[in-house]
Amino acid sequence: MHIARANLNAGDPQITMRTWRYIVDEIIKLKTGPTQHRWRSAAKDDADGQSDCRTVATRDLEEREYAFSQLHAMRNTRARK
Repeated sequence: MHIARANLNAGDPQITMRTWRYIVDEIIKLKTGPTQHRWRSAAKDDADGQSDCRTVATRDLEEREYAFSQLHAMRNTRARK
């Protein structure tokens, strides 16, 4: 794990500082029209504070699955509105 983290850091020095909020913001940049609007609305709804967690600090599989399920739920909830 330490070697993998060192390789990631060498390729992208900012990786250890990135949060889930950064990832969502980057996703929003790739979207257009109503889809982008839904993602922006979903990004504002951070009830559990997960968006400020660093991605590299999300260590175990359960935490990562939870984070991805939250992103998926945000996207699906906003898509239905």
